[in-house]
Amino acid sequence: MSKQESFNEKLGGASLPELEGMWKEALLEFMDQIGVPERYIEAEGSVQRHETWTSLAPDWITLPVVVRQQRYGELLEVLREAGYATRAECLRCGDCCRNSGPTLFLDDLRLFEEGLLQRNQVYTLRRGERVALPAGVGTMVLKAETLKIRDNPETGHCFFLDDDIDRCQIYHGRPLQCRAQACWDTSDIEYAIENEERLNRAHVVGPHEPVAEAMVAHEAHCSLALLADAFAELGEGDEAAVDRIVDALAYDTQLRPLLAEKLPLAADELDFYFGRPLKKVVEMFGVQVMDDGDGYRLEPIAPPPSEAPDKD
Repeated sequence: MSKQESFNEKLGGASLPELEGMWKEALLEFMDQIGVPERYIEAEGSVQRHETWTSLAPDWITLPVVVRQQRYGELLEVLREAGYATRAECLRCGDCCRNSGPTLFLDDLRLFEEGLLQRNQVYTLRRGERVALPAGVGTMVLKAETLKIRDNPETGHCFFLDDDIDRCQIYHGRPLQCRAQACWDTSDIEYAIENEERLNRAHVVGPHEPVAEAMVAHEAHCSLALLADAFAELGEGDEAAVDRIVDALAYDTQLRPLLAEKLPLAADELDFYFGRPLKKVVEMFGVQVMDDGDGYRLEPIAPPPSEAPDKD
């Protein structure tokens, strides 16, 4: 039995006092993690007064296991909010940096101009991609293209986080998102997401650079709008849509090494110029790309075993 399965079993059999002890223990650990254990009592009071807890407690004993797991997950989000709300300043704990690198706004163009950012340190998220929002406030489909700082491939942390000392390597020139993001108050970052113009490839790549024409051609063949239409048609039974999807996948896959050699382009800059590989991006449509040697085929992404539907 896995650790998660063991916890779910414990949760399923927990009495109300045991549940209260579980979330208080989780809150204590979280307050220690974010560096303010002395503010535990304040956070505990916030949780006890929150509607999520006051509505859960009377119903707990009657809830089925699956609902208990869902409601406890909601309670954990309340714990995090309550913990962060006790803070009014950044402790430079590195939590936000460990989640992922920031997306970039027009204000951040200066980082390229000043040499703090290079093209191989960022990648492009194209219009139409589904992305996670900072500060854990949900997901969204991008209405406009944006650039994002790469993650460290070994840790998943922001490229510029120095894990040895838990500090940002460009802190004094950090991007707008990093300056606006406050885990105890997401209003500034939410405002930036809604109102600030996003930095895109056209702001960085000059129109006369040799790669500019290839970028336009790639978007014409491989835009997310074209893919979304093709997947919608496939869902309506149009099997010819598969050919259009596969053609886009082949174009994207073959173009990258060809241009890397011809122009030439550095291999680690390709995700900046053309966005993430299309074989990865199409997973947002619930499929994975399989290469059988003779071409591509699409297969549904199977849910994790714990989420698989029960058999009759």
